[in-house]
Amino acid sequence: MVVDPRETFYFRERKFCLDIASGQRPRMRALPGLLSKLVGQSLSARNKIAMTAFFLLASLTPNQRGKDLLAYRLKTGHRSTFGFLKEMIG
Repeated sequence: MVVDPRETFYFRERKFCLDIASGQRPRMRALPGLLSKLVGQSLSARNKIAMTAFFLLASLTPNQRGKDLLAYRLKTGHRSTFGFLKEMIG
């Protein structure tokens, strides 16, 4: 079975991040597809909830705030809910 790579979670997540990083607002109609692919990933429920929050907030906030959230999401080392909230508030 061949899968269209554009239908994978990895592709959709990277496209979402690329849109934010390049100064474009992610398309809202792409969000349900991204979230549906997230459900099928072998991640903990806690990680899925955190990623869903990130995707929603990064989609709905002004672009600079989305870039800040993306930078936090992609940074190495320990990330926490508190740190994410702190980044969100500014």
